Amino acid sequence: MNFSKLSCIIGNKSTGKTTYCKAAIKAYMSSGKDRKVVVIDTYLSPSYSEYAAIELYQLLLLQSGIVRIVVPAFEIDTILSFIIENEINNIFIIIEDSGKYFDNTVSDTQKIYLRDVKNKGRETLLVYHFFNDIPTRLFKLCDRLILKKTADTLKSVRDRTTRPDVIEAYNEVLAHKNPFYHKVIDLT
Repeated sequence: MNFSKLSCIIGNKSTGKTTYCKAAIKAYMSSGKDRKVVVIDTYLSPSYSEYAAIELYQLLLLQSGIVRIVVPAFEIDTILSFIIENEINNIFIIIEDSGKYFDNTVSDTQKIYLRDVKNKGRETLLVYHFFNDIPTRLFKLCDRLILKKTADTLKSVRDRTTRPDVIEAYNEVLAHKNPFYHKVIDLT
């Protein structure tokens, strides 16, 4: 797994998004020493209860390990600005339920953060339930798409991309009998 990418995972509830995220965390943590992971969420999800919840300023003290930060959706720019201004780099950040944080008017702070993911070593995984939740501009910046079963229509998918590999993967995942089946598509 390449750990300097902006990835999106899309899937309905109970399709294994969190399981995938935890496997990605494990792979990242085992890929080197002094690894840091932050899960950003709007509430204390029981899915990540094994990770300590910290305040934003405590991120400056994090040398290694896995933590989570719980913030209201309207404060995403505060978090991203903090990460940018304090040069918090070489980190894996998972933003749960990203549809609550990013809308179709991607802010300047969000643009700066998303464009610097690769250069600053900020592996970022944005978690979504539907294609329509992903802002078009943000989708274009993504390097990797992890596609699970969604309730999206083919039209919803085509509203975000006309890439044949994504449409083919969507159809394959939708038709597969395994509810946890997924495809990983390299968008670079």
